[in-house]
Amino acid sequence: MPGAMTMERFSIDSSAPRLVAHVFYGGAHLFQPGLFSKMGARALAHPEAERVTEKVREKLRREPIEDFRIDFEDGFGFRSEAEELEAATRAGIEFARMSVAGDLPARIGIRPKSDCRMARQTLDTFLKYATGAALPKHLIVTQPKIAKVEEAKRWREMLEEAEIRFRLPGMTLRHEILVEHPNAVRCLGEIVKACENRLDAAHFGCYDYLSAMQVPAPAQALDHPYATFARWTIQQVMLPLGVAVSDGVYSQLPTGEDATLRRAAFEGHKQQVLRAIGEGIYCGWDVHPGQLLSRFAGLYEFFEKHLSDVRRRYQAFLEAQTRATLAGTQFDDAATVEGLMVFLRRGISCGAFTEKDIA
Repeated sequence: MPGAMTMERFSIDSSAPRLVAHVFYGGAHLFQPGLFSKMGARALAHPEAERVTEKVREKLRREPIEDFRIDFEDGFGFRSEAEELEAATRAGIEFARMSVAGDLPARIGIRPKSDCRMARQTLDTFLKYATGAALPKHLIVTQPKIAKVEEAKRWREMLEEAEIRFRLPGMTLRHEILVEHPNAVRCLGEIVKACENRLDAAHFGCYDYLSAMQVPAPAQALDHPYATFARWTIQQVMLPLGVAVSDGVYSQLPTGEDATLRRAAFEGHKQQVLRAIGEGIYCGWDVHPGQLLSRFAGLYEFFEKHLSDVRRRYQAFLEAQTRATLAGTQFDDAATVEGLMVFLRRGISCGAFTEKDIA
């Protein structure tokens, strides 16, 4: 019936793919069993942990890491080719062990170096040992420093060939791009076409991008106007295609003995999380366990602050059988209710509340 179809449009689909709230990049040389629970424990032992709610602490006890990249690039540093392949071997072995033990996060992948020759060697070495156990349905392979359409095409072909060599089901290896250069922003649509339907996500590399735009280091920030423009462009291209978008890393880490600086880093990161939500970006990448506290503190603060009002407006709209409603000064029709549904889906995905809370 037409009416039923209309109501269906405004239901929250609990079977929809999960939307992760962050991606953690960790050096490949540090990848080992127990890593994720240790990161949660380190976050909870951090001095700023006393400033977050019990709900955030419970999240970090239960699932500190939602998405992880075994990093052979910036997080690995400048090492010899032999050292990198040795690290890829160890990471592959540990990955297989963790897969058997059920110790992998909801999503996981690797970030090789941008050089295609070295990336192929690292990926092949990793897969040689990681395939000793069942791989996840999707393994993300992040392409850093992308600047040209041809680079995306070569990377896609590398993933296709690896699937054939290791007898993996098609589309097991998902393509993720790290947008760090103005050239990539200018030809983003063509890059997406070159990735074909293998593209899984696009991450923003803020500081490489701003450096390429000749912005000096002291003036670089996630909310710099150039960074805002780049993210807007990425969103415009990716969202209609259903490709996930992640904000960049916040460069001030909550470390050291100075409590004032540590607290400023905590608050600064939380504010950037809230700024990203206002831009429609609910995921960012983190590099320090202390950032797990500020990320989920910011996310949960936002969703808990607005849940009561959003729930009231959403339920009033449903009770009116999807006809426009007016509650006080707030007018809601199909367009504004779409925004309410974005809020509800994202809040459920990050664990700020459950479906029961909106029933």
